[in-house]
Amino acid sequence: MRNYIVLSIFSLVLSIILTGQNNPQGNIAPNVSIIKTTPVQQETKSVNCSSIPLEIENTPSFEGKTFVQRITRSGNVIAEYSFLESNFLESKTSDLQRINQKKFKIYRNNKLLFAKKIFHDNFEYSHDLEYIGAGKDTLSLFLYRYFDVRDIDNDGEVEVIASDGKSNLIYKYNQEYNCYQGKIDDNFLLSSSLLLSPLERIDYEFKQTSSLDNIKAVNSFRSGVDLSNNFISNINLQIFKDDRLILDTLIDNDHRSHRISITLQIQALEKESIPEVILQSFTRGNKCCSIYLIYYYDSDNGKFISNESEYFFRSRPHLKDLDNNGDIEFISEDTRFKGSVKPLRIFHFHNGEFLDVTRLFQSEIRKDMEGISKNLSTTHDPYLLRSTLAAYLADKYMLDEGDDGLEQVRKIYQESDREEFFTSLEKFLYSTGYLK
Repeated sequence: MRNYIVLSIFSLVLSIILTGQNNPQGNIAPNVSIIKTTPVQQETKSVNCSSIPLEIENTPSFEGKTFVQRITRSGNVIAEYSFLESNFLESKTSDLQRINQKKFKIYRNNKLLFAKKIFHDNFEYSHDLEYIGAGKDTLSLFLYRYFDVRDIDNDGEVEVIASDGKSNLIYKYNQEYNCYQGKIDDNFLLSSSLLLSPLERIDYEFKQTSSLDNIKAVNSFRSGVDLSNNFISNINLQIFKDDRLILDTLIDNDHRSHRISITLQIQALEKESIPEVILQSFTRGNKCCSIYLIYYYDSDNGKFISNESEYFFRSRPHLKDLDNNGDIEFISEDTRFKGSVKPLRIFHFHNGEFLDVTRLFQSEIRKDMEGISKNLSTTHDPYLLRSTLAAYLADKYMLDEGDDGLEQVRKIYQESDREEFFTSLEKFLYSTGYLK
């Protein structure tokens, strides 16, 4: 029996060999499989350092936009967060400007060693993620708050730290590969010198650059990023025409200590004008909230000069060419009205002055009046009702419908002080030019 089994195995092996010889093309019998193996490659030494994409080494084109850089430095290391800010006319709302092309860079000895685009990817990062993966934009979770350059482990080499207020993203310098590696550290705040010098107290350098046609402006200043301690200082504005510096001025006035944000734009406010340079600041204090300092070109002197005093808007106006004639309107509200409801007010900027041109835009006034009138029947608080009625009547007078408006106001307001209210309202509308 044993001899039979051995003979059978020998016959099977011989059959396979003969089959291979009869198949010079290498065709294999269906019931036979061959497993191919490849030599294991020797493990190569690698490091998690980000390469620098060539497309983000260059400064983006900011024609008609503003290139903003927020910078902090220590010794020979500089960290920079930059983005492009849309101009006023591209903004969909009057309060916010669209921001894109956000980037974070680290320089060492004036050489760019790290650069990363920042996107709006919405994802939840894992605390188990040790290193920052190329496919995850963890960096964007941090840079909206704070970042700094400092020696956090007292080894004589500064690190770059970004924080969202809870966790920290720490970039350490790798001397062997001359690059920076990033790592999330949730426990860093508990044991670091940040407790003595928190990131929100950092004094950043800001630089804003904008250009349009042959006009370029560069605005630099210093500021923190925390609303409790970020008053702007050292504002320096430079204006170039045809690449020639024609204005270099420090902006220092009574309102400087109240500025908490500032934007730079270049915009042709009139069809035939050389573009104006616009500094818009948001302030706190008694003269809140939005102020405009506009530099316009004086062709007689060949200089840019500003409006003599900054113009205050309680809320940031919306800039739009309402009648498509090439002149830009500042669409705001009449802050001379004390209540929370205010009528529409529209301005043109001409020769250093804001001119009230509201009455030229009857369709806009009517839309404003109709919006206010919808609240007349639902407003029961006497103070709010008086505010609403005053704004409504102001719009009606600008529409030359004052008699009808006054009749409606008298029907609606039936409080005990109605005669006193009507008398004071009439005087106020006379003093502000609505009633003539």
